[in-house]
Amino acid sequence: MKLISRLVKDKSQFYQSFTNTNTTPYDCQIWQTSESGRVIYNTKAFVDGKNDKIRLIDPPIKEINQSQPVFFYFNQVGFAFKSILEGSDVKIPNLMCAPERRKKERISLVNGISITVKVKTQVFIGEVLDISEEGISLKITTPLIKISDKVELTELKGMNKNEHIEGVICHITRHAQLSEKGAEPLISCHIGIQIEKGWGFDIESIFSELSEKEERKMQIYKISMLTEAEKESLNNTVEEMFDHLKNTKFNILLKNFMGLKKTSYLRWHSDMSAILSISVAKKLDWVSEGTLKKFITVCCLHDLVFTECPKVSEIKSKVELELMKSTLSPKEIFLFENHPHLSSSIAKELTNMSSDIEKILFQQRELPDGSGWPLGINHSKITSLSSLFIICHDLADHLYHSKDLDMRSYCLELRDKHKGQSFYKVINAALELFKA
Repeated sequence: MKLISRLVKDKSQFYQSFTNTNTTPYDCQIWQTSESGRVIYNTKAFVDGKNDKIRLIDPPIKEINQSQPVFFYFNQVGFAFKSILEGSDVKIPNLMCAPERRKKERISLVNGISITVKVKTQVFIGEVLDISEEGISLKITTPLIKISDKVELTELKGMNKNEHIEGVICHITRHAQLSEKGAEPLISCHIGIQIEKGWGFDIESIFSELSEKEERKMQIYKISMLTEAEKESLNNTVEEMFDHLKNTKFNILLKNFMGLKKTSYLRWHSDMSAILSISVAKKLDWVSEGTLKKFITVCCLHDLVFTECPKVSEIKSKVELELMKSTLSPKEIFLFENHPHLSSSIAKELTNMSSDIEKILFQQRELPDGSGWPLGINHSKITSLSSLFIICHDLADHLYHSKDLDMRSYCLELRDKHKGQSFYKVINAALELFKA
């Protein structure tokens, strides 16, 4: 993980993360990283804004090293600062580092896959939480481990019999759960293990254990053929966009968005729309950095207004809206009917936004036959950039909801349904993308 080193001049950004939450004490995760690795604790805390203190309870943490920055994570937002420990209280300083974001993409596993782990002479079973090419995260129930312990991993699906993988424990998250009053707390741990020499087996062999949505996501990652440089550019553009939003009145929408699960429709299809938009644009030779950044920015902003009612973002048409109106609030109906205008208004208020971005956002619900909205224009008045986003958004929506992963057949259906030269070009490029 990487901390953004920019300093905030006052504590307002910290206290803003509690403005919409009345539940106290707050769930709080704290950690410190030193040369020996990272230790993480999960606890609860009261935030005393009047005295600029954080009071740690249940359990109180007294092992904070005041010579190292400590990281606090509340309400999907994290802050790091040098701490001043006063008993169970942590004094909040005037200067703190800005929030961090996790950059590594991991595969979340389901169905409780287990793996046998050997630490020195101790052997225990860990439940796999997530996995990547570089490492694995496990849930275990033994506290008798520490940072930098060498481990051997065996008996994971896809590994050959008698095969073992070597690694080292790089972080520990400790959870304390009280069983009975007066009894010792039950300590469980989430541990991160960095693999030293690679897995030695095909990581895709465990994909059958993935949830349907994650499986589809991995399939598109494979066929999208983005280069490492393009993936990095995508991530950097998203981070820049989010950093930009934090300093505006739209910060609350961003916080709501980041609070959603990554597998939720609103977040998942935004990510997938960006990946598909870049991939299809490459097939069309629209490969300038400026053009790709426009599509990424549009994907970040296009459904941001739905973060308070994410289910509404899944409604496809005004016909579907009419069928659902009795189940929706007036606010939800208003957001759905006006979100192209609201989304383009967000872009208009942000500095240095291209007029192309505003237009794509305004036309995102238009259709080539004129049955879309807000203007009901046909393909002759929908821009080429908007045509690409409309199709890629439709493809992402199909990937999320449909059990059929034959994307070429779906593209052919779209080509029969969507008339107009710009739409033909985009759909033909998508067919080329999915030809494998």
